Amino acid sequence: MDLNCYYPIVAKELFPNAQIVIDRFHMVQMLTRSFNSLRVQT
Repeated sequence: MDLNCYYPIVAKELFPNAQIVIDRFHMVQMLTRSFNSLRVQT
């Protein structure tokens, strides 16, 4: 699932028994952005 903030909310509303799965690409992208943000701050 894309990590757009609304997708998980809508998915849980429409499919309450579904298991939410995040793909590796978006997880790595989110981690990379977080690490870069921390690196730039220091």
